[in-house]
Formats: sequence, C-alpha cells, structure tokens
Amino acid sequence: MQSELLKALNRSGLTFIKVKGKTLKERYQPISDFTELRKKFGVYCYANRVLNAKAAPYVEAEFDHRKSEKFLNFSSQDYLGLSQNEEVKNAVKLAIDEFGIHAASSPVLTGRNKMTEKLESKLASVLNKEQCLLYPTGWTACFGVIASLVTELDYIIIDALSHNSLQVGAKYSTPHVQKFKHNDVEHLEKLLKKRRESEPNAGIFVILEGLFSMNSDMPDLKSVLHLANKYEAILIIDVAHDFGAMGSKGLGVLETVENENLDNVVVCGAFSKSFASNGGFVAGPNVIRQQLIVFSPTYTFSNGISQMQCAAVLKCTDIIFSKQGDILRKQSKENIDFAIKEFNKNGFVTNGIPSPIVPVLIGADDLARLISKEIINQGLLANLAEYPAVPKSQAIFRFQIMSNHTHSQIADAVQKIKHAKIDAEKTLKSLI
Repeated sequence: MQSELLKALNRSGLTFIKVKGKTLKERYQPISDFTELRKKFGVYCYANRVLNAKAAPYVEAEFDHRKSEKFLNFSSQDYLGLSQNEEVKNAVKLAIDEFGIHAASSPVLTGRNKMTEKLESKLASVLNKEQCLLYPTGWTACFGVIASLVTELDYIIIDALSHNSLQVGAKYSTPHVQKFKHNDVEHLEKLLKKRRESEPNAGIFVILEGLFSMNSDMPDLKSVLHLANKYEAILIIDVAHDFGAMGSKGLGVLETVENENLDNVVVCGAFSKSFASNGGFVAGPNVIRQQLIVFSPTYTFSNGISQMQCAAVLKCTDIIFSKQGDILRKQSKENIDFAIKEFNKNGFVTNGIPSPIVPVLIGADDLARLISKEIINQGLLANLAEYPAVPKSQAIFRFQIMSNHTHSQIADAVQKIKHAKIDAEKTLKSLI
C-alpha cells in the first residue's frame, strides 16, 4: 500500500506520452491504470468534478459520482461574477425567445444572425479594431487565427509559456517555430534579429499572452511591440484572462499600448473568463477577415457561436465597459489584494502580479498532490497545476478570485489550505 501511494505521488503523466502497441488496450491501459491508482488515493487533480448548482463562491459538487457536498469555490473563472447576473440571464432568455438556442450551421453558411454581427461590431469598437470575427470557443479562436494567417513558409517566435491553443496552432501552421524565454525581451530581440537577417522577406509572427494564467504575469507589451515594428513582424496577442477584468478601462494589457502603432497587431481571446459565456474572437484590420473566414479550420468547419452566447456576451460587454464594470473591477482588485496579503501572512508564496489568478507556490509535486486531497476534505475547491503544466517541483494552486467573493470567504480558504498543507506534510513524513 505504501509503495502504491508513493507511485501515485511521484510518477508523472508524461511517463505515458510515448505509447506503444497495436490495440487500444495495449496502448492506453497503462495510463488508465495509473489514473485509477491516483484516484484510489484521492490525489488525481483532474478527478471528475460535477457541480450541481451555479458557479458561485459556494457550490454543491461531487467527485467521481460520490455524494454531493458543499464546497468553498475558488476554482471557477467567472472573474466578475457575471454568470449569475440577472440582466445577463434575462438577455439570454430574450435571445432564446427570438432566435432559439442553436446557430445550427457553420458561420460561412447560415450560422450567423444579427446577434453575431452586433457583437462583432461592438467588440471591434471596444478594441479599436476595424473588424472582429467570432468563434465558438476561445481555444478555437486562438488556434484558428494562427492556422489561417501563418503558412509553412512563415516563422513564429512564441513565448515559451503561451497557452496550449497558441502552441498547437503554431505547431500546426509551420515547422519554423522558436520559443523565446518567458517575458524575456532581450531573448526575443536576439531571435528576431537573427531571423530577419537570415530571411529578409519572410513573414515573422510574434505570439504571446496578455496575462499568463500559470504565472499571473504580463509581458512588457510596449517593448515587444517596438521590437515587432523594428523587425517588421506581426504580433498576435491572446487577451483571454485580462480583457474585461483588468485595467482602468477593462482593456487589460492593451491599455499599455493605446498610443502605439497597432497596424500589425491581431488580438484574440475568450469570453469564458469575464464575459459569462463560451466563445472567442479575433480582432484586427479588415484586410485579414477573408483570410480568417476561408483558411481558419475552426471557423469554417465548426458550428457558429450560438445566439445565447452572443446575447450573454453583448450584455456583459455593456456592463463591463460602464461604471458598473468599474465597480466590479474595483471589488475584484480589493479581493485580489486581500487574498495575496492573507496568503503571504500565513507563510505562502504567491507568484506574479495582482490579477484574478493568484498562484500559490507549493513546490514539490508529491506534497501538492496530497494537499489536493486534503483541501477536498477541508471543503475547498482550488485548481492544482503540476508538471508538465508547470516546471517540475514548482507545483502551484491557482486560486481564481471572483468579484463576488467576500473577504471572510478568502480568509477561510487560506486557513483551509494551510491546514491541508500541515496534514499533507505529516503524511509525507510517515512515508519516509
């Protein structure tokens, strides 16, 4: 039993990345067995969680079909709490009455309606772009923009910690992909200079995020933009996590480059963080629109974003870019600052800048896995990120702070993970 627990705590899913065999069972039984082993000891961080109520500060949830229990919830990315907003819900109900619930076609056929066009126009205006194209999810938008704009003859220089959708899009589009060290402007310039000197006429794309969700940090976007302009590169930035939730105007990192030349900048993102809906977007100059429509596989060969999604995002956009939105961001910032202070006061290290994502550094993967079990026992939901999502022995818990959390709920969550860590450390000592 002790050896099994150690195996569950110390082995990585990457052990099974190079599968072998001719049958499904031969190829995939090992990772299935390892998953069951981790579940047996309650240290599988992707255990089947089923919420039996709305995503709110407190939720009813069950794990792997066990009896539903009440949990303090810091694992939902409803940053401004708008998924439960009555105006948003009413807007969706009206859209259902008028348009139904499903686009029922690809957007290049009959999967668009006046709600689609209204939202695209509104987002283009908010982002100060000539046009905007909607996708059914944020992942498909971020993958699709790269898949359509980049060809196999082009070159990509991408931040090493960019989101999976960007990494996969880059790999899909061209064999010429280089990673620059995370947020390292000097390394980026070195790669840009070398590439432009060797390929004076090639298309070069720089790809990064506005807020990196594992580190809770932002790029020096002004410096990156200057380099892109200097070396005649096109910049693609994913603002999924900061757009709407951060900045004095709700524009996140884009507020740092408002007065810069953005002619060769394309902005993509997701609605699933602050805009209470699935869905995503790509915004930029008019000249890229037809290229996106024809060559973006996740647009052309996917069903269009639904009327319900459009209605939710339209109403959220009205709220977010109004005085009400300013109040929500102020509440969010107060909660974030309080959370960081509470974690630090109780001996935890938090990474990054103040944002709706507060990464709490644990370190050792085995300890983090045991804590993930213990916080469930404490009645707390928070998301564990372990290797390979983060570097080995740098496991974190991502606390996702919502504007409708209270300070007492945040303080309670800190105490719960503190006690969980103490219990986990005791268990580890007993295994030595």
